Amino acid sequence: MSSKSEYLEELTKSLIEATHERDMYEIDYELEKARTMNSAEVSSFGNQAMREAQVIISLDMRGMYRKMAELKSKARICWYAWEGMRSEKSKTEN
Repeated sequence: MSSKSEYLEELTKSLIEATHERDMYEIDYELEKARTMNSAEVSSFGNQAMREAQVIISLDMRGMYRKMAELKSKARICWYAWEGMRSEKSKTEN
């Protein structure tokens, strides 16, 4: 029984760390995204879809788009693992 509790505690720590890392990077990511949106190279496009595509291309060229996607995926995977273990633990306690 305690091994499940220990594993859940480990998953909780992992979830907190992954979420914190994603949140901290998201601040820089969104700032850079806003700067890119307001830059002359992007704001010259009249089409909204073209502007958004150019922002993504620009962020991807800097490696920021991929890193943000990886951090979001890592946090999501940690959440699913945590939720699965939490659900299993609560079923065994009832």
